[in-house]
Amino acid sequence: MFKPYANLELRNRFNSDSAFHTALNSTAFCENSIFDAIDVEKSNKNWIHRKLLYEHFGIAKGKNYILYIDPLFDFNLAKSFPYNKNIYVNTRAVQVYASFYNKLTISSSIYENQAKFPDFIDDYYNYFGVIPGHERVKPFGSGAYDWANAYASISFKATKFLHFELGNEKNFIGNGYRSMILSDFSPQYFYFKTSAFWKRFFYTNIASRTLNPNYNNISGTRPNWSANDLYPHKMMNINYFGLNINPKIEIGVFEACMMGINSRLNPKLSAWLPAVNELIYSNSDSLNFLWGSNINVNAFKNLNIYAQFAAQINKSFASQLGATYLYESNLGNLFVRAEWNKASKNMYNPIGNENFWGHYNQTLAHPAGSNFNEWLTQIMWQYKRYYAFAQFGQIKYLNGIEARNIFDNSLIINNNSAMVSSASLRLSYLINPAYSWHVFVGVNYWQNSDNTDKFIVPSIGMKTFLRNNYLDF
Repeated sequence: MFKPYANLELRNRFNSDSAFHTALNSTAFCENSIFDAIDVEKSNKNWIHRKLLYEHFGIAKGKNYILYIDPLFDFNLAKSFPYNKNIYVNTRAVQVYASFYNKLTISSSIYENQAKFPDFIDDYYNYFGVIPGHERVKPFGSGAYDWANAYASISFKATKFLHFELGNEKNFIGNGYRSMILSDFSPQYFYFKTSAFWKRFFYTNIASRTLNPNYNNISGTRPNWSANDLYPHKMMNINYFGLNINPKIEIGVFEACMMGINSRLNPKLSAWLPAVNELIYSNSDSLNFLWGSNINVNAFKNLNIYAQFAAQINKSFASQLGATYLYESNLGNLFVRAEWNKASKNMYNPIGNENFWGHYNQTLAHPAGSNFNEWLTQIMWQYKRYYAFAQFGQIKYLNGIEARNIFDNSLIINNNSAMVSSASLRLSYLINPAYSWHVFVGVNYWQNSDNTDKFIVPSIGMKTFLRNNYLDF
């Protein structure tokens, strides 16, 4: 399934503790009765109670329009053991959403962030020049970071069968927690998307601009580089075809082309035409091709089985197999996910020098990069406004943890395998479902067998979960 990230009516993936919120926003889980019960409950409340516990912060409605304005935030205090390091997240944001005549939809949000992370995230920054999932950051205070994010999209429903969208956002292809094709791990990017529907068939094209490799000159190959330099960009094009065989089975196939910096200076119309580039330019090192498939099967009422497969022209591949199950009862709803992901050596690496499958030194697919094997399990229980969530997972990097790098093989500094184990436990209470305002306590665990690093991070805070940010890899 091609899931648009930007359009809030269609997809609303969540922030920071992405495992919890991918589960929270799964299609099956969101169809439970909690929201109907809240609608009934709020009808008897006064204005202050409705605003605090039920409704959007600002609402304007008319015959042919609707406007929502909400504050977004993440206030999180934690301590990283065994080094007794005080860490925190301080995010303030605002989000605006508007819809006109059921045709035009506009979404915009801006975030201001300061944060101090556990040491394994500092190591990532020192190695790749970025914080996972974000673009440019700058040092702040003592060992902390400061950065801002801006997101926007405008979508137009031309007809029942044809939609257009322009944005600076993220997109996601798949039905799993991860995606082996296109995920919401890397920072937002500028794109234009066209979606068409006809009977059981659907088609999506996304043409976007992503940043070149060697962001922040981490390979040291540009001696005169400065932080104010302009960054060359490259063009990405994806064609995704899908078919709903019946109400229980959906399949899709995709082809993707990443055009290197040189080829994007001379754009080729054929890049936006399905299958044409493969026939004409398959031997060109300025174009990097990926192909693959996606499938989702509703085996029975609340059990979904999904899979993905992706392959690259250099004979590398990536695959995914997973299942979700929802159990509903008077004592609450239980959501379970089990997922396996694997990518072979050199998957997503560039064919030439500048057409890697990534953005800001980060992969556009699985955050682990290439040459890894992963399993993960998620369990979430929800009763009224109470939530409990747990995740466990392991990733085996077959070429060392530096295999996360997909754009410059010279940066891989060892060939030792590494096992990263992660786990999280969170208890939370939903204050306002309109913009997913939770208060929570939790603990996260992360261990790298390659250098025996081990971190236990208890935390407490409140936040509005509206975006994913993956730190579990």
